[in-house]
Amino acid sequence: MKHFFLFNLCTFLLFSNNLNYGVLNNQAFVLNKRNLDLKLAYLRVNDDLDFLNMRESELGSLSQFGTSIGNMSGYEFGIRHGLLKNDSIFFNFQEWNIDYAGSTLTNRKIEFFNRFNIVANKYAYINSFSFDIGIIKDSADRVEITNIPFMNSMIKKVAPNNTYSLSENDKLFDKQTQNFINPSVAIDNLSANTLYLKLLFGKKISHRTVINLYSNYSYIDLTSKIDISPIILRDYLNNIKIPNLNRQEQVLDIGFSIISDLKYFIFELDYKYSKIFRDSHLDYRNYNHDLEIALSKAVTREILVFISGKMMFQQLNREIPYLYNRYTETQFDKKYGFAKFGLIYKF
Repeated sequence: MKHFFLFNLCTFLLFSNNLNYGVLNNQAFVLNKRNLDLKLAYLRVNDDLDFLNMRESELGSLSQFGTSIGNMSGYEFGIRHGLLKNDSIFFNFQEWNIDYAGSTLTNRKIEFFNRFNIVANKYAYINSFSFDIGIIKDSADRVEITNIPFMNSMIKKVAPNNTYSLSENDKLFDKQTQNFINPSVAIDNLSANTLYLKLLFGKKISHRTVINLYSNYSYIDLTSKIDISPIILRDYLNNIKIPNLNRQEQVLDIGFSIISDLKYFIFELDYKYSKIFRDSHLDYRNYNHDLEIALSKAVTREILVFISGKMMFQQLNREIPYLYNRYTETQFDKKYGFAKFGLIYKF
């Protein structure tokens, strides 16, 4: 019993001295000076995700094409460091490997932000006020689709008036390689660059619980390209014009987070509402609600293990910006989520 009491006392002291020693990072309190945390996590999800909205309702059973859409596995690596008394830096990397039409869409998200604490007063009504300046880079490898039914559907979306369709045995001459090759439709140059400013307000409502309110403004520049190969295939398609899907958009987020030491584990909840400002012709479901819950436990003074789940009520709207375009906007009307398992090591 004595060892059990000391273990929980250490856990509480660790939590109370460092209110960011949890899983989620929307806290108005900065890390302790020279604090260094390392986070490793595994992510998993199963759902339908489709860049050109090629869902089963349009194509019939996906199994007849020998392919699937949307199953994802990935990992996350993060570092956070208390640089100065009122200044902390955060770095996070995620890789998502998503099944896509017999291929894999690999999205990599790199985020770096600096959190500056302006006000820290335990006697004030608002105990802490901080702001973040950050950047996010989303990018994906080129995805080549060779599944003929998918290709015909994609071409039909890009060129609705086109009457040409491919058959299973088609091989076309490629002038560059001087060989006959299988035709393909590729999604290329997928990237989104985000700059953001976030304001955070923190209130310690008890000796074990802190609530934070935050607001975030983001400016996003994104690119995506559809490529049809070989070039001669475009002749059969009457030299269709490949659409330009590049654009800029702005996002306003408001949300709150709660972190609480519940004696046996640490509970965290984060809710965020996002309003997305896009071009006038992209006006369907320009918002999202995100809810994330995490449970963690200190197994030693250095190691915190956790499990968390995230629910996005309008799919990956806002989460991976380039997935939303003129062809996919009507698919962002369902829930999407993933589970995460991992640990945080405190040096």
